[in-house]
Amino acid sequence: MIRVLIILLITLNVQLCLSQNKQVILTEANYYYDISDFYTAKYYYEQAYQLDSLDLNIVWGYAEACRNTNNYKLASILYKKVIELDKKSKFLEAYLWQGIMCKYLEEYDKANLILKKYIELKLDPFSFNYKKALVEIKGVELALEMTSKKDSIFPLDQNINSKYSDFAPFPVGDSIIYFSSLTKIDGIENEHLFMHQSKMFKSKQNELSNELSIFNSLNFHVGNISFNSNYDKVYFTKCKSDENAMSCVIFSSKKKNGVWEEPIPMRKEINKSKTNNTHPQWAYWKGREGIFFSSNRDGGYGNMDIWFASDEDGEAENLGNIINTLGNEVTPFYCEEEKKIYFSSDFHPGIGGYDIFESTWTSFWDKATNIGIPLNSSHNDLYYVSKKNSPLKGYLTSNRKGSLFIDSESCCNDIYEFKKYEKCVCKEIDSLENKMQSQFPIALYFDNDQPNPNSRDTISLNNYQTTYELYLKEKENYISKYSSALVGKLKIEAKNQMKDFFNVFVKQGFLDLKIFAYQLKLAVQYNVSIQINIKGFASPLNDKEYNMSLAKRRISSLKNYLREFQDGYLSPFIDSGKITFFEIPFGESKAGEKISDNPNDRTRSVFSIKAASERRIEIQAISIEQDNEEVN
Repeated sequence: MIRVLIILLITLNVQLCLSQNKQVILTEANYYYDISDFYTAKYYYEQAYQLDSLDLNIVWGYAEACRNTNNYKLASILYKKVIELDKKSKFLEAYLWQGIMCKYLEEYDKANLILKKYIELKLDPFSFNYKKALVEIKGVELALEMTSKKDSIFPLDQNINSKYSDFAPFPVGDSIIYFSSLTKIDGIENEHLFMHQSKMFKSKQNELSNELSIFNSLNFHVGNISFNSNYDKVYFTKCKSDENAMSCVIFSSKKKNGVWEEPIPMRKEINKSKTNNTHPQWAYWKGREGIFFSSNRDGGYGNMDIWFASDEDGEAENLGNIINTLGNEVTPFYCEEEKKIYFSSDFHPGIGGYDIFESTWTSFWDKATNIGIPLNSSHNDLYYVSKKNSPLKGYLTSNRKGSLFIDSESCCNDIYEFKKYEKCVCKEIDSLENKMQSQFPIALYFDNDQPNPNSRDTISLNNYQTTYELYLKEKENYISKYSSALVGKLKIEAKNQMKDFFNVFVKQGFLDLKIFAYQLKLAVQYNVSIQINIKGFASPLNDKEYNMSLAKRRISSLKNYLREFQDGYLSPFIDSGKITFFEIPFGESKAGEKISDNPNDRTRSVFSIKAASERRIEIQAISIEQDNEEVN
């Protein structure tokens, strides 16, 4: 009996020691995760996992660290385990991230099912992760439909690429390339990012690279180099890990008499305090010389946004929500020859993690479009840059399959060279049509019973812009009425939801319409016939016949807007039949079943999010056919 008690006490003591040891390791893991040192966090989570592979918090943390270090396969396995262990549905986000990991692994059908499962489980359609899941589903659909272009892409040799991360290329002429790379720095106590530090290098004719010691700094990650057009001013970033995660500051230096001056931080309007400012790219834009850069400062649309600031003075300018989203937009590059900006995003619909997108500048930014395969992959693709005076050739950074790695595939970035097959600047009909199709559906929203209330007419003389501007004036009224029956936190949430509806959905619809009208103006300059498909909707507040007429009036207001666009430029093409409309005014027959049709309950039947969402029309498709006559 005494022997049994001794064994039991020893066993309990060992279990207590293991438990205490596990907690110490988990505390270390959580600390490094919180400061975005994901490689070190992964190391500690793995140790904790070996001690207890059924601890839900450990499995979740380990999965998150693997995701943030690009170990997609292991992350997918761990998220699946979280789902199996999570009996109380504490970690619903495991569905979202497992679906995204499957997408990275090109398991698109599986990703689609898991992401849709997450949509079913998530109760808040206005949350960031819910919107993220919708974007990822669009990305999966895009990946399943996308075919590879004839562009070519290949990695640079191992004089430049290493098994560690190599990134941020900047070419000078045809023979010189500057870039950044992680290098081993054992012995520096206060830098834990996988015991490596980012430094800048220069290579000529793809030969072994030389370190830019004049710009590199001990204890800082240095990278993201860019030069002005005369190559006598340089821009780059210095970044450091601390308790508030990674923070970066943009530096610049001038060359005088062939010698670079001591680099100094750029002015405070560029380097806002307590923000992350990085990825500078010199450009000449809107008659000003300055830099495009990424920043998470206030006044943006999401986390990291793309901004522009002149070298000399003035506040930084956000590029707007054509470019920026709720997520991250990073690594901008403006090609002056093409009048295009290239950037990477994790929130525009993409086939991988970060995809590269392009947008053309006229007097505003055109709709951002995915540059496609093979320049984009199912992994992360960033730092697009083309050669000066040769926009068909350039470089990008990717951790796609085939990249060199340390301990797990996809962990690390390599630099790739690309050559585009098709022309970068062209007005071919199919290219324009594809660009227009990529932004559908365009949803346009209406106030209740607008335009022309209390009418059974099917035609309106109203221009949609007039209807839209009157609707915006009702924003505060909608916020007040929608939240009127609620109190406390629920009232605040309701107000914020209605604000989001107007600011994100209603305003975005009109902005998309303006871009679409401009694209139509470009299209009709060719000898083409254009058909626009439009669907109409209405909330179920009135009878079916009334709502059918109302939907037709709303479509009529859209046609009036297009007729009057830019002093009636499109009107002759509509009159001649070069532009036609295929209308599907569904009315109440397609309205949501859960929307109130009680005229005495106007809070739900008029001022609710669900009712307001149904009062819309959608431009859903366009077809452009070349006529028999030769196109100039």
